[in-house]
Amino acid sequence: MNRLGLMMCSLLLGVTLVACGDDDGGAGSGAAGASGTSGSGGSGGTSGSGGTSEEGGLCNTGDDCDDGLACVPRGVTTSDPLFCARGCERHDQCASDERCVAYCDPSEPGCTDSPGHCSKTVNTPWAACGFSITSTCGDTSEGDELTCITTTSSGGSLGFCAQLCEFATAGQCPTNQICSPEILSSNTTGVCATPRARGEACEPLSGDVCDSDDICASLTDTSGAGTCRQFCGGTLPACEGATECTVFGTFGTQTLSACFPTADGQDAGI
Repeated sequence: MNRLGLMMCSLLLGVTLVACGDDDGGAGSGAAGASGTSGSGGSGGTSGSGGTSEEGGLCNTGDDCDDGLACVPRGVTTSDPLFCARGCERHDQCASDERCVAYCDPSEPGCTDSPGHCSKTVNTPWAACGFSITSTCGDTSEGDELTCITTTSSGGSLGFCAQLCEFATAGQCPTNQICSPEILSSNTTGVCATPRARGEACEPLSGDVCDSDDICASLTDTSGAGTCRQFCGGTLPACEGATECTVFGTFGTQTLSACFPTADGQDAGI
């Protein structure tokens, strides 16, 4: 597991990539997976007197959804949960900033009956996505493909769009970005993000990560934001300057440590 995998895999559940639909106007299809983080935006809900679930809410049948909504799958097998959405067959049945998408083609082996539903396409890195706001990730204005990365904090319903990359392949990320291990628990796949120098503010889930050998750490903030500090502990190099190796978090039975300023270091502004 990479240096940040221990911490981040306690936050992240998986990734989902949903296609934005075919150009012929029919419902498109894409692979489905887990979902999750809080966010804003996406398609608006439809209220009514039918069921009790609004757009993006979980359901078992169409009777569970508000009037005007269909109960559609968010996965390719019968074990995947269903959610309420505005059903469609063509893109022109959705809002101007939406596409008619389906999570899989019903003719594919193992795919449940998968009607299309209206979903907003998000083209901005780190913007919210997920089935609960019926939003999927598309491509950036530069043509880079975005993937919906999801966390467990909202029960698998919301996430954020980001560009994936492979550690073994150089040049995949935009200029001034790196293929960072600080988002996914993977030894091969990272996320394109902006590196911050030691001592600078960081927030990996918003795209600001620490450069090599450092970790985003805080003794008080549990949201994932913090300051880039030297990663320490075990066989890692000893802390530099007026700092000491301090535990700031845990994962299971293992601890996460970074070099925090001592009293002398704080006086010196380290």
